[in-house]
Amino acid sequence: MPDSPAKAPGSSPETPPSSTGTPPRARRALAPFRHGVFTAIWLGTLFSSLGVWIQSVAAAWLMILITTSPDLVAMVQSAASLPVFLFSLVGGVLADVIDRRLAQVIGQLIVMGAALALALCDGLGWVTPWLLLAMTFTLGIGSAIRQPAFQASVGDLVPSEDVPAAVALNSVNFNIARALGPGIGGLIVAAAGAQAAFLVNAGCNLITIVVLLAWRGSIVSAPRRPESVVGALTAGLRQVAMLAPLRRVMIRVSVFCLFAAALWALLPLVAKDDLHGDSSTYGTMLGCLGFGAVVGAGLLPPLRRRLSDEAVINLGAWLFALATVALATLHFMLVLTPLLVLGGVAWMIVMSSFSITIQLGAPGWVKARVLAIYFMAMFGSLALGSWLWGWIAALRDVHQSLILAGALLTASPLLGRRFRMPDIPREP
Repeated sequence: MPDSPAKAPGSSPETPPSSTGTPPRARRALAPFRHGVFTAIWLGTLFSSLGVWIQSVAAAWLMILITTSPDLVAMVQSAASLPVFLFSLVGGVLADVIDRRLAQVIGQLIVMGAALALALCDGLGWVTPWLLLAMTFTLGIGSAIRQPAFQASVGDLVPSEDVPAAVALNSVNFNIARALGPGIGGLIVAAAGAQAAFLVNAGCNLITIVVLLAWRGSIVSAPRRPESVVGALTAGLRQVAMLAPLRRVMIRVSVFCLFAAALWALLPLVAKDDLHGDSSTYGTMLGCLGFGAVVGAGLLPPLRRRLSDEAVINLGAWLFALATVALATLHFMLVLTPLLVLGGVAWMIVMSSFSITIQLGAPGWVKARVLAIYFMAMFGSLALGSWLWGWIAALRDVHQSLILAGALLTASPLLGRRFRMPDIPREP
């Protein structure tokens, strides 16, 4: 069958490489869409990601309306990221020990429930800064549980030769949502208020749940090992400790996200105070970053053919530093727009390089747990960084906080001297 994972792309006599005018590299990039289950999950996840970005704009802008404290505004990002640090490993264990589809459904239900509860509280006028942070944290728990299962499913849905393309398509999925979702969210908040945006997020997650429930089969193809929860947790941590390439990724992604968090956490304050904008301005700025990430997905394959993974990550760190400093110093939307797009490109090429290394370097039987530890490193650093840069902004000011973060991003490639990224196989 064409959808069989055992069959390599192009191996079927019914679809010889010369039977289509599509360039070979383009065919490889789109090969995962030949598998129906991957396509269905990909589309369902697109709706879920759209809802997340619509919600994030509404939550950040609602916080700006109910408080003037920079550290509380920045803590919205911390509240969204911290649950991934705390609960990703639990999600990884559920995905590896129980069932990856079930783990995704549980996570989506939590996200939908939190969005509905926040919409209800906003409609009743009960929202305070701390309630908003608590509900954002709860929503993040759902994301933490579902994300390792979704990422670990890639190797079960497509053959191994399609895994890099599937990882890239998943990144494109997320970044299409990041390009469109913030702008949609900003318009919804401006037109109908934050409550409407929370309800839209709940609806988007309902679509994803329906897709997952309509699919009857388990996505797990690897044999199960009987493990206790504690044993499962220990096995995942042991694999990361034993494999040097995985350790290097964890260290590098932690440092990058710690410094990069400044841009994400302080962006709404720049939109409101420096650009004198509203929720649609903030959504547009996030959309520029998302559009850049989509562009970055297209640029990553040729970059990886010409440069080592270390060089790609260093280039991305420098470009993101440029966008961070620009946010602090250039307060004209027309000037900021291309630099935010460049920042989105940088974010994409760095994070995708890390993700591909983890996907191909983690043993299959603990892949979800290793991915969960990766998400813990990433989102734990984003949560800590968001709090840190918000605290510095409250102590000094937003601009000094951003400039310091940009300087540290510029210096971060020095880590490559001690923790150099391993190069994974390239396409011919």
